[in-house]
Amino acid sequence: MAAAKPLLTWSWPAGEDLHERQFRAVKVVDARLVLAAPNEHAWGILLNQPRAGSAGLVMIHGVTKAVVNGGGGNAVAPGDPLKVGPEGALVKATENGDKVVGRCLEAVTSDGVVASVLLTPFEVLVVPSEGAAGP
Repeated sequence: MAAAKPLLTWSWPAGEDLHERQFRAVKVVDARLVLAAPNEHAWGILLNQPRAGSAGLVMIHGVTKAVVNGGGGNAVAPGDPLKVGPEGALVKATENGDKVVGRCLEAVTSDGVVASVLLTPFEVLVVPSEGAAGP
């Protein structure tokens, strides 16, 4: 059963009808919440069900419930990195350059599963090792 432990949440008005998008990845555009597109950097996971103009509560950091797709041969294991997939659901990140938004904390083998996810919402910068070419 999915669990949550919020560390940081914030509210913005919904820029579109999101009442059927609870536990999906969102971003902020022009000070309003919208659903994040595949492989976009999400601001967090929508915790409530706002209609356009209503306040949407977003988990930015912590352990959250999130819709994860792990079906069709794309099973997700505990610890796997996740990125935004179709309709704001999270999917396993497998490619170089994928924008990772968190790590799954449980196994997911079908689509549309509400699972526990550790959000890592801040882009991680890797410092090159000594002698390696910089960015």
